[in-house]
Amino acid sequence: MLDPEGHELAALGTEPGLAVAEIDLDLLAEVRARQTMHADRLG
Repeated sequence: MLDPEGHELAALGTEPGLAVAEIDLDLLAEVRARQTMHADRLG
């Protein structure tokens, strides 16, 4: 599992399993504000 900037938050080995990670909603909002490609495309 990666955060919005591509940093690994959780990983699994080669066996099936469950990965759990905390998502920083403030970081998510900050990254979305910097990356305006969706708004530019609709604009």
